Amino acid sequence: MTNLLRTMIGAFEAQFAYLGIRISSRKFVINILVFALPLSLVSTVFTSLVLQWPYFLVLLGFVFVFALVLGGVYLFLDLQAEGRGRQVERFLPDALQLIASNIKSGLTTERALLMSARPEFGPLEKELKRVSTRILAGMPVEKAILEIPKHIKSTLVERTTWLLARGISSGGEIADLLLQLSRNLRTQLALQSEAHASISIYLILIFFSAAFGGPALYAVSSFIVEVMNAQIASQPQISPGSLGAA
Repeated sequence: MTNLLRTMIGAFEAQFAYLGIRISSRKFVINILVFALPLSLVSTVFTSLVLQWPYFLVLLGFVFVFALVLGGVYLFLDLQAEGRGRQVERFLPDALQLIASNIKSGLTTERALLMSARPEFGPLEKELKRVSTRILAGMPVEKAILEIPKHIKSTLVERTTWLLARGISSGGEIADLLLQLSRNLRTQLALQSEAHASISIYLILIFFSAAFGGPALYAVSSFIVEVMNAQIASQPQISPGSLGAA
């Protein structure tokens, strides 16, 4: 039970880090449990009294409602975190290009990150400021950059920061590496947009086929069946007696 509670606290703590929410995940989980337990108990008991459920169904209903409440809260936070990550992905190529331009103009890495923290970058602004502060505090650049995916839920951001950190640790030129990553990200995002558009078109075609093609095929098949039944009914019936007389 203790391990399960720790797992839940860790899962919610990760979501809070993605969303930039600074509250105690332990207190939040405890409050959710305090809310979910009586709600599940009352709703299950009331439903069982109305529907006359047996004991095992009451137990299953309680577990289902309890899991539904916890899962619903976690799913809501997860969707918010993913939306925040997609927002960062849209501005990431521009941010990388701006950082590279600042570095090429003669600014240090931490100063370039700080000067590139623009409000139009959304959640990425806060992360750039956090990274620059950690670099100023003495943290290595590649290690500070790898802290970004802990606060932004995005596979694209995670891969980009990993490639950037590896390039810096291997002694690569930061400005050129940032420009190359920016160009690659623009190409990848454009391909993803085209893929999403194609999938949307296919979904629309499938919907119209199911909504209009299905009833049309059913009507045609029903008409064919009626015609065949009428033809079969119009055929003369041969009885066994007539075969014997012949």
